[in-house]
Amino acid sequence: MSRPNHADRDEQYTWDTDRIFATPADWDRYRESLQTDLDADDPPSEPVESTAAARDLVDAVSDWYRRAQRLELYATLRDCVTDAEAASDRARRARDLSNTLEAAVARRLDRLRRTDEPALDRIERGLDERRHYFASLRRRAARQRSPDVEAVIEQFAEQRTSADRIVRAVTNEDFAPPTVETPDGEERTITQGRYRRALSSPDREYRRTVYESYLDAFADHEGTLATAYAEKLSAASALAEVRGFDSIRELQLTNRTYPESGLEVQFPQTLHETMIESVADAIGPRERARDLRAERLGVERVRPWDTEVSLADDPEPELSYERARDLIVGSLAPLGEKYQDLARDFFASRRVDVYECADKRSDIPAFCPSSADDGAFVLLNFTGDVRTTFYLAHELGHALHVEHYRSEPTMYATGPRPVSEIPSLLHELLLAEHLIDRGGPLGAHARNRRLEALSGMLYGQAANAAFKRRLAAAVDDGETLSADRIADASLAVQSQFDPALEPCERSRYQWLTGQLFRDAFHHYQYVPGAVGALHVRESLREDRRSPAAYREFLRTTGQDEPLAQFERLGIDLTTSDPYERATSVFDGYLDEWT
Repeated sequence: MSRPNHADRDEQYTWDTDRIFATPADWDRYRESLQTDLDADDPPSEPVESTAAARDLVDAVSDWYRRAQRLELYATLRDCVTDAEAASDRARRARDLSNTLEAAVARRLDRLRRTDEPALDRIERGLDERRHYFASLRRRAARQRSPDVEAVIEQFAEQRTSADRIVRAVTNEDFAPPTVETPDGEERTITQGRYRRALSSPDREYRRTVYESYLDAFADHEGTLATAYAEKLSAASALAEVRGFDSIRELQLTNRTYPESGLEVQFPQTLHETMIESVADAIGPRERARDLRAERLGVERVRPWDTEVSLADDPEPELSYERARDLIVGSLAPLGEKYQDLARDFFASRRVDVYECADKRSDIPAFCPSSADDGAFVLLNFTGDVRTTFYLAHELGHALHVEHYRSEPTMYATGPRPVSEIPSLLHELLLAEHLIDRGGPLGAHARNRRLEALSGMLYGQAANAAFKRRLAAAVDDGETLSADRIADASLAVQSQFDPALEPCERSRYQWLTGQLFRDAFHHYQYVPGAVGALHVRESLREDRRSPAAYREFLRTTGQDEPLAQFERLGIDLTTSDPYERATSVFDGYLDEWT
């Protein structure tokens, strides 16, 4: 079955970008205005000597980022739903403007670099609500080079990110999805948006055919994707050295929040290590989950094409988008009526692009771009099943997080990793509970989805973090990454974090299906995010945290470091305890099937 173009979809199922800019010409004028301001900015070269001067610096920089967010959001939304050259060109111009912005910020931060530490301490103490933002800019300034060097660095920003565009071109344009015969005798094209649903078929031979055909299609691009990813890590290693970081990991765990407000937060490397090792040491529940799967499917060993099929006995029910939406809103009752009203308003304002299209981005199942001024939007490739219903619930968690912090000053209207994954994963937990309580086939498949999601977020993403840690360390050590070396690292990590899964000859290509356009140290955030979501759900259930207190937490997540945010929730990520508790909860969910 062919997919329609985005322009042919009923507009009620597409997002309304006119609420950002009514026309592309309006976007052009807004971009030109910011470009003019950035080009004209000529700050004095002397140090910052007063609190008033520091306030002016903070306000100017945060306002530049606020305006750039709007331009990036519109360009991203349009580029995701059309293959027209105009959209690609607009996305390129947004990137060019971002590079200009970074050069202008560097000129401002050079004044902080020239200011002595006692003066900076004195100024920071007097900044009140701007203090956290100023401290972040101060850390950036300490790693900054001279303005001339910074200008050269930004000139090569487009080249530093070229590997990401190669990956997207291969996976969205060059990738030829295989066509296979279904158990009913129909021909079906297995696009990236349909792959996991096809693997949920109860017919094992069909699942194997889907898996092998899909991995073979990716294998055709193994050399290109391996080279692009190696170049991506090499560029990150070079940037880490220029910025004074000791590794790619330290660089990427010191990251900008999203949407980018200029605020930078840090997740300590020691905590990243604690996370990986703690989950690896608690592998028992995942092995038990694989044994349960083998038993319920009636197979001796779980193979790669067996991991997506539901453990529920009844066939999976079809869901319309409207029913999925209403079920999600209903599941949010534990967060209060005000929260549910926000969800209803979000859905009513055409902020979700619902269905897969021929010219729509399909290399990611769903995501939630946003800006402080315009709020959030959700890209979805809904297929009428339980999985994509949960994807919608997940992204709605991000969107409503945005709606809460948008009331804050723009510099803090943002979400740091990994805190931003707490509301999205909490939504998935609440939806699962809601559907399980309703019972029937939908409840049984929701129970399966809860297992699948937590297994992926805890064990799958910890494995992903360990895999990327290994590759990044090799590049930092000056080693060359070949396709074989990457595949060997992937298989080694799979055997550590999923020992009960029996691989096959095509398992070496599994890493190609990941989101390679992401930073190497992007996916770790889902592990502490799952830990946080499980903790919040328990505290709400036991009345140790009120819905109002949780909403207040969402409102202020941009105002402190991630570790402090978790401490506010009562979670100490410096120890293995939170990860042990989370894997224990997962183990308890397995008991429901025995």
